[in-house]
Amino acid sequence: MNDVGPKLWLRKDTKAIKNARGLAASLEALDLSELIDEFRHDGVVAPQRHLVGKTYLTAGHLGVATAKKPSTRLEEHLVLAMFNSSTEGRPLQRPSDGRTLRTVEYQVPLKARQIDKTGKIDALALLDDGRLCVIEAKCPPAGPKESPARALIELAAYVAVMAANGDPFRKEMLSAGWHAVAEAPMVGLIIGPRSWWAAWEQCRQAGRWKPPFRTLCADLGEAMGVTIACAALEDFEPVHVTKGHSGERSVFTVMPTLGDVDDLPPLPLRCQADASG
Repeated sequence: MNDVGPKLWLRKDTKAIKNARGLAASLEALDLSELIDEFRHDGVVAPQRHLVGKTYLTAGHLGVATAKKPSTRLEEHLVLAMFNSSTEGRPLQRPSDGRTLRTVEYQVPLKARQIDKTGKIDALALLDDGRLCVIEAKCPPAGPKESPARALIELAAYVAVMAANGDPFRKEMLSAGWHAVAEAPMVGLIIGPRSWWAAWEQCRQAGRWKPPFRTLCADLGEAMGVTIACAALEDFEPVHVTKGHSGERSVFTVMPTLGDVDDLPPLPLRCQADASG
């Protein structure tokens, strides 16, 4: 592993993390203390956009695609549709308890310089009790692609940068009018179509990956001070979102709902302050 660059960002693309074959064994073999060390290391070397006059949030985001051709990354269209639906007053909702997820920003840049080795956060959202959610969206073609383990490590890489730049992030959030609940842990949310989760659940090559993955979500989340959660988009497939480009909006043609993923951590219950209010 590179001793200078972000280690979690590099780890997410190792075969043990991203491949289906032997995923359960790879998860069981992970050293939690090593992951925690990498998280701390990535915080130390994290880019700091505010020091070079750059912001994290984009004022006036309109939910439109800027590329001349539709992006082949379906996740980009998914988060644009989530944002556009939220701005129209139709946030994603979990029917079982009415919890809502309002997407407030998408494609959040983390680089301070072009050479920085990190990506963009897919989306930021607010739960109905004010908790901030960092979203890693998965919407690949059919089959077990883009493993849940890769999504988790990618989330951890983003959280490391956000934690290292906590004050600038908070100032920008307040300026944008987002009043996130400070006393509640941030939520790291892995979200994808039910069919994506099902493809991994049925993938024999991966083995029984859910038990070690669930443990890793809990242990790594606790070490980072973040609640890791998993959610499925019900009644939704990639064909249910338009693929905008050149100023067009990506929108849902069928509005999905939020569902839990069996045996994996769900969205947390409403925080106490909200429940008592």
